[in-house]
Amino acid sequence: MKTLILALALMIAATLEATKAHAAEDYAGNIGVSYGLSVPDYSGTTSRSIIGFQGTAKLGSEWGLGGYYMTSSKSETINSVTSDFNYQLYGVKGTYHFEGDARGVYFGALVGISKVKAGSIDTSPTHYGLLAGYDKMLGDMFSIGGEFNYIVVGSGSTTYNNASYTVDSFNTLNFAMTGKLWF
Repeated sequence: MKTLILALALMIAATLEATKAHAAEDYAGNIGVSYGLSVPDYSGTTSRSIIGFQGTAKLGSEWGLGGYYMTSSKSETINSVTSDFNYQLYGVKGTYHFEGDARGVYFGALVGISKVKAGSIDTSPTHYGLLAGYDKMLGDMFSIGGEFNYIVVGSGSTTYNNASYTVDSFNTLNFAMTGKLWF
């Protein structure tokens, strides 16, 4: 909840700072929020909600570089044992934004660090993936859209109570609605 309030405060601050409206091709970047469905393929898990925050700085009219944070939490029953299976994904992304008739469509790649909690086991493996999305401008500075990403989370090991535990690698498909403030 604190993260959502911080993201909203950043959006309001950016709105107050932006004193003129720009044409779509003149935007220097955006910040936004996303909410949707995450489908991990880890054995015994089910689909769950995912919430995220992101920002992108445009490098010219087509290329962008940014960062993201996504989190998903849910109790799962695996092998008749119910425990938390939570993950947080944060890192950097590179994007390509189409122009002309396909304006608003983008695709890219992402790479970062994960925090995976399976029961009482915490690990921090790396992850990487691909993304694609669409932004529909609503007025001069706001957009709504959708984003799809496919992420591969590596395996991670940790020691707990003098024993070594491993959380296996898994993939996740994420489908999210997005809201962005452009500046």
